[in-house]
Amino acid sequence: MFLRWVPFALAAAVIALDQLSKAWVVAEVPLGTRVGSWGGILHLTHTRNSGAAFGLLRDFGLDLGVVTIDGVQLLGLVSLVVAVGLAVWLLRARSLGWGTRLALGAVMGGAVGNGIDRWRLHYVVDFVHAQAGWFDFPVFNVADIGISVGAAGLLLATLVGSGGQHEAKPTEAIAPAAAAPDADDGDADDGDAVPAEAVSAAPSRTDDAR
Repeated sequence: MFLRWVPFALAAAVIALDQLSKAWVVAEVPLGTRVGSWGGILHLTHTRNSGAAFGLLRDFGLDLGVVTIDGVQLLGLVSLVVAVGLAVWLLRARSLGWGTRLALGAVMGGAVGNGIDRWRLHYVVDFVHAQAGWFDFPVFNVADIGISVGAAGLLLATLVGSGGQHEAKPTEAIAPAAAAPDADDGDADDGDAVPAEAVSAAPSRTDDAR
């Protein structure tokens, strides 16, 4: 029963690390500046993202007549719905492997982490910047890492699971064939097998009666 809550503990850890790291960046790193570098590839750059991943839906607006929902609010709502859906799935599903459960926990934590930013700040704080020479990846955060790693874990678990089922089918097909008698087998070890010549030479009951 305790192990059932491990994915939720992982999600909580992702949320806590995400929010604490963002709070530190906001407090210590001026917006739009770079203050650190690791290996010449990873840099600490404080930016804000008012859209989805890579700035998508930045200028989106949905007019419902009574109320207007902008892209940030919509994405925050989607994040919450996704997190609730994953939580319900984890609680109800009984046959999920541990790889799948941990992956879902990572995605759930990342969705909530960025959702908190969208509702509280109206933007997402990003600070991890991978850049080296011509390679320049969009700035991201811990929540994005949780979502990406979780999604990769789900894909891997699906591929491994489907591969195992695919390999099991030939085995199931061979088993009945191995159990069936071989019509071409000429061995006479089975006591029920009698040569045709012996049958034709044996006297019948009517011959004995005569």
